[in-house]
Amino acid sequence: MVVAISLVGLAGLVRAYVRMSQRVSLDSDQYTIILQAQELLHGNLLLHHWWVPGDNFLTTDIAFHTIGVAFLGLQPAVGRYEPAVVYALTVATAVLLAQTNNRGMARWLRMLIVLALTAVPAAGISVESALRAGYHVSTIFLVLLSLLLIDRLPARWSLPLAFVLLTQAQFADPLGTVIGALPLAVVTGLRWWRHRTGRSMLDRQLFLVALLSAVVARLAERAVSAAGGFQVSTPLQLAFVSLDDLPKHTLLLLRLLLELFGANFFGQPVGRHAAGLILHGFGLLFVAAVIWIVIRRWRRGEFGDRTVEVLVTGSLILLGALFFSTYVIDPTSIRYAMPILFFGAVLAARQGADWLLSDRRLTVATAALSLLYLAFFWPALNTPTVPNRPSQIVPWLQSHRLRYGIGGYWAANSVTVESGGSVQVSAVVPEGQRFGPYRWLSKSDWYDPRERRANFALIDTRLPGAVPETQLEQAFGAPREIDQVDGYVILIWDKNLLNDPGWSG
Repeated sequence: MVVAISLVGLAGLVRAYVRMSQRVSLDSDQYTIILQAQELLHGNLLLHHWWVPGDNFLTTDIAFHTIGVAFLGLQPAVGRYEPAVVYALTVATAVLLAQTNNRGMARWLRMLIVLALTAVPAAGISVESALRAGYHVSTIFLVLLSLLLIDRLPARWSLPLAFVLLTQAQFADPLGTVIGALPLAVVTGLRWWRHRTGRSMLDRQLFLVALLSAVVARLAERAVSAAGGFQVSTPLQLAFVSLDDLPKHTLLLLRLLLELFGANFFGQPVGRHAAGLILHGFGLLFVAAVIWIVIRRWRRGEFGDRTVEVLVTGSLILLGALFFSTYVIDPTSIRYAMPILFFGAVLAARQGADWLLSDRRLTVATAALSLLYLAFFWPALNTPTVPNRPSQIVPWLQSHRLRYGIGGYWAANSVTVESGGSVQVSAVVPEGQRFGPYRWLSKSDWYDPRERRANFALIDTRLPGAVPETQLEQAFGAPREIDQVDGYVILIWDKNLLNDPGWSG
């Protein structure tokens, strides 16, 4: 009965998140993941001839997207279903990880706390982060799942499974090292060093699992490239924030944390909406209080729950990395802070619930507040949707029998997926007086003149930095025809642009 109810609840979450995702505007990054998933289904398991960034997402989002592409085909809907399913699974895993051996009221209170903090993504930027592929939620899911297996299963099962999951997360996303392998290694290494008895055997084994998973993930990435698989065209580059930018950087990070917990009431008019935001602030304060109390216990030499220690350490490492690095640059950087929301929710439930249960009034107040949080589900479900581009350009290209062309990155893969692959637009960039391939989330085969005949260029005039018509005409000569459709400019030639002197590929 419990399993059946849990499955029904999970299905309900997926359905709700699919509906919420309708207001998330997909872009070329998400469409590229769908194209890469199709490549996996066609047998290109190592993404041969692809240029990818440092976070390749091959074993996380791309792998998960293959299921959607297998059932739905090449279409934008895949980009909504997969993030919805992954976010629902992440919430469910957090609920399970928050539980200990307690039953009754303790079990229900822990579940309510996690659901209150994570089940309803805060309106706005955090919804965009929660329900978008490539925004690291899959990495959080794998890390939480590995911690759950370590917490619940015997070592003979949990150790190999945790190794596989942590390696999978780190191979696809360096964030997996920051929030998974590194905090696990720090905590288990210190526990092993403190005890140095037979009881520390599991900590020693977990320390080795964390260390080996990080090494194997990096070696596997190099092996894939050496075997002719994907090539990392733009490795991740870390840099420290400058002292001059530190005040502005700190305020932006604070804003992101408030946004993450749905508590950014600054700049809002006084009223019901601001009251709701302030209400969400209690969740952030409770998480901060739990972390602070755990740290104080550490200073007194009191150590206990390994999972709590890993989650606190992971949160602090990530917070420190975001504070000192240049990764926090704008509101979209909230995607890097997403683990703090889930780690904090599990901490608040797993550690904080015991304190709340010691006082009946606190228990009732917390349960009531959690239910009030969940009441935000209804308005979140009924927020107006956002129409996704492109609109009329795909049927126009199809009706004019334009099958292959070039364009800017933000329009290219979007058109390809929107058309179901019947029209393919490949991203290009200016290279001096000519144009060449955009070596970022693209495939070298797309630019082979022996396989493709690109006879048009697509310009989205609504995007900043769009390639000017004059630059295209200087490179490829005067087009036969110029059309304007729904904010796009289409330049058509009677030749293959990939064979033209204006092409530098």
